[in-house]
Amino acid sequence: INALPIGFMDGGLVFSGIMGKYFKYASYAGIVILLIAGIIYPYILILVVLSLLLGIKGPLPMNTFFKPKISMKASWALIIIIILLLGFVPLPFHSTSNSNVAIPNSCYVMQQNNTGNVTVNITVQNHGLNVVPVFSVSPGNFSVERSIQNNMTTTTYTLELITYHYNYTGKKDFNITVNTGTEIFHKMISVYFLKDNKNIHFTNISNPLNLTEYQGKPFNITIDNNGSFPLNVRIISISTSMGVYMEGSDNTTINLAGDPYEGISTHIRPWKNETMNFEAETPGTWKIIIMESNGEAAIVDIHIKPAPVSPPNPKSFNGSQNNDNALNSIHSLYYF
Repeated sequence: INALPIGFMDGGLVFSGIMGKYFKYASYAGIVILLIAGIIYPYILILVVLSLLLGIKGPLPMNTFFKPKISMKASWALIIIIILLLGFVPLPFHSTSNSNVAIPNSCYVMQQNNTGNVTVNITVQNHGLNVVPVFSVSPGNFSVERSIQNNMTTTTYTLELITYHYNYTGKKDFNITVNTGTEIFHKMISVYFLKDNKNIHFTNISNPLNLTEYQGKPFNITIDNNGSFPLNVRIISISTSMGVYMEGSDNTTINLAGDPYEGISTHIRPWKNETMNFEAETPGTWKIIIMESNGEAAIVDIHIKPAPVSPPNPKSFNGSQNNDNALNSIHSLYYF
């Protein structure tokens, strides 16, 4: 950028000697180039402002003592233009693999009548320039609460989605965009805005239900409909475990791992209950949402622990029997 023929930049000093009084036209062209580049990289506009403040006409020509021939001017002008075309980069070389943005969670749950905001942690890893990323969220507003410098290249930003004054119910998708200066990352997250359902209950247990289970061991959850109307609900799974399953009504196994989808529909008759069977193959956290279409739901928070390791059974040792076997083997070889 410094080689552009603008004002008092290095390129301006050189071009003022080559072009003389016509240098100002090259300087105008350089300003236009910076304005176009500023659309993609806004911080380049700072150079435009500095160039205008210092003057775009530049210094006096540098050929007052020695005036080169026209052929020499043309040769040097061609060389400089080639260097500009081949070497112009808005930023130093920055490969795609040098920058990474991670948003670990794709799903969030907002409870208690949506009286708070949703907090999203975003980790930005940058081995190139130390550029502060630019965030945007659609729809809605947000604020960057804080940032934690994990090491020289990795920073975790805490993004807070301003949702408390919106009357969201059920599932709502938000698109988060992170611009690191050289790359743009997009991530779609889902937020479930839930209200307590007075008709859905767990047997003798309040809502939400907290469970501790073990990997590889099936467990049951019984849902009671304490209302006089049938319940049409969806079973939604949010899990950090890689293998979570549910047994279907026809004894089929349904894989619930990965990002949640629209959920599994089920029907619970008035004053009846339904027992569902689940199993997790790996340790982690698991949240199961039983949600009606109006956003009212019951929640099950499950902590999946590693399967307990059973101690090996010690082999019984019968001394007399072993001795008898030993004597028999001796008797078969030697005759006393």
